[in-house]
Amino acid sequence: DGCTQCKEHEVAKRAKEIISSRRSNVKVTSLGKLIMSKKLQPAYNVIGTKSSRMSGTGGFNSQGIDRSDEFRDCFTLAPSGAILMGGDFEGFELTICDAVYSDKNWHSTLIAGKKVHAVFGSGLYDMSYDQVMNDKVKYTKAKSGLFLLIYGGEANGIEYKLEATAEQAKRAEANFFKNFPDILKRRLEIYKDYRPLQDDFSWSEPKSYIESFMGHKRYFDLEWNICRVLYRLAKNVDNDQGVEQDLCERTQGRKQTPVNALRSALYGTIKKIQTKASRAAINHEIQSPGADITKIVQKAIWDLQPTGISDWKVQTMNIHDEIICVVHDPNLASKVEATVYSKIDELRERVPLLKMNWGAGTSWKDIH
Repeated sequence: DGCTQCKEHEVAKRAKEIISSRRSNVKVTSLGKLIMSKKLQPAYNVIGTKSSRMSGTGGFNSQGIDRSDEFRDCFTLAPSGAILMGGDFEGFELTICDAVYSDKNWHSTLIAGKKVHAVFGSGLYDMSYDQVMNDKVKYTKAKSGLFLLIYGGEANGIEYKLEATAEQAKRAEANFFKNFPDILKRRLEIYKDYRPLQDDFSWSEPKSYIESFMGHKRYFDLEWNICRVLYRLAKNVDNDQGVEQDLCERTQGRKQTPVNALRSALYGTIKKIQTKASRAAINHEIQSPGADITKIVQKAIWDLQPTGISDWKVQTMNIHDEIICVVHDPNLASKVEATVYSKIDELRERVPLLKMNWGAGTSWKDIH
């Protein structure tokens, strides 16, 4: 947004125009495909990602459909007599965090109805909870920062992505983990288990996979095999049988021999790979259960469709934590709703605060 004391720089203006143009182009391309096909025909890879989330396929990424009301209002129900139904999980990732980390403070905050985004924002901006709640811009940024931390990000990511100062980012991170210590405890466990290169440059064998509480595993065999090769190279590189070498410049005025500079580069590469892997492990514990829960609810709806050759009774799809269903037989509408709520009740044994509001409408926007 720039400094309030300064005029917006011409480069910033141009950059915003380019970003806006690209976003518009994505919408235009999507609408063009829909106009050609005359209807949305979603196609998915049911296990399309390492977390088990579905991914879009068939030339149109249904998972990437714009979430704005303006865009969703374009999707209306065509089949005569059918009913359009759907629902969003409420605070999906937050309730999954509650199940994963069992942090008492986190749980208390959620059941008290407080917005953890605003709690995080008060630490980020050094404001009161109510002040953040009443500031839409800061609340939105705080929400982005909170999810960044939940998915394995750190203070430097907050500083970069939210245009916060280093002091703000570090303060927000510290306050977050102070408020929710069990989340920090689990974070440190993952750092220990999925970072093989230690501070003293020794090797500690990492765990080969991480498993969500729903039983889905995410393996890191490729990452660790690459790191092992790089580690062996770093350990075995020598000074060419003792031949004296000129020093080369490094960052901040430091000097190293070419061999030591190479060794540092190899260690640095390992650190980047393991940092990415540990973040993926943190992310997996939240994203993977979300994918499985969504598919379990969809499966319950699909079970209402007769097996074998039959007219459509129900057709369902998902956009991440949002489920949409076309009910072709109006007599099934109440049964679909009851099925959704019944399945969510079952899932509460594993995710106690899981909740969804299911409804019907004339367009996707109405039920979004």
